[in-house]
Amino acid sequence: MDLTHLRYFQAAARTQNFTKAAEEAHISQPAFSASLSKLEKELGVRLFDRIGRRIQLNECGKLYIKYVDQALACLDEGDRKLSEAGREKKRRFSLGTVSVPLVQELLSDFRVAYPDVAVRRYELLSQDVDSELADSDSGSDIILTAALGEMAEGPGCRVIKREPLFVALYRGHPLAEREALSVAELREERFISLPEGYSFREITEQLCRSAGFEVDIVHECFHCQLLACISDEIGVALVTEDTVKQERMRKGGSDILFPALRDENAFRSVALRWDPERALPEAARQFVDFALCYYGGER
Repeated sequence: MDLTHLRYFQAAARTQNFTKAAEEAHISQPAFSASLSKLEKELGVRLFDRIGRRIQLNECGKLYIKYVDQALACLDEGDRKLSEAGREKKRRFSLGTVSVPLVQELLSDFRVAYPDVAVRRYELLSQDVDSELADSDSGSDIILTAALGEMAEGPGCRVIKREPLFVALYRGHPLAEREALSVAELREERFISLPEGYSFREITEQLCRSAGFEVDIVHECFHCQLLACISDEIGVALVTEDTVKQERMRKGGSDILFPALRDENAFRSVALRWDPERALPEAARQFVDFALCYYGGER
């Protein structure tokens, strides 16, 4: 059954005038009358009594209009709910990240700028990024990832930040007073790093390997424990510029020193990745644009 016929019937029942109802529907009166005739023919009953130029519902019409009103009201409510759901979907997205510290400040400021956007954030290991992006049912709209050195941009990948790397040394370390040094000079050092599978662990291993040696990791811990372990002289660690800034601002000063690394590839690229074959939600596109502007001066 054509819903247009039902809406025309509803309009005619309300106005009791074919001409007026046709004007409201923005069609000609003959076309309007023909539509109602098709509906009556399909139902097998007449719905109106014609009294001169006027019309009025007959008994069948009075019975049927109750159900038509209910049905169209339900359909209109369904349309409204779907529209709300569509708008709601546009205002939320999921963000996977290989490192919580990478995204905390950015996400916090994004929420201030876009308070109506809901972000579902979760962690994943760097080794799972590609499979997560390939899985259309994973729910990942964007993944914030990081890698040593330059990252190639393209469809589905935008670099938002490049960070120089430093080595963190306890104050009594023989190299601690140096302003800069090469990774090769750390060949004999014991390292502290994140557990396997985390992106910064891979960056540490890759940077040492490119300097001609395999890193000797003697202690695994997370970011929140890293500097305390260095203070305890367990070993040394590679850290980002953000870590250096935060530690230097710490109340009471720091007993850890941070010589810069002068190796050409001693920096980390941070990027947003997504599946270019899938349409990004509107809120996710806003996040990408916000991140590019947010770190615009650091790229």
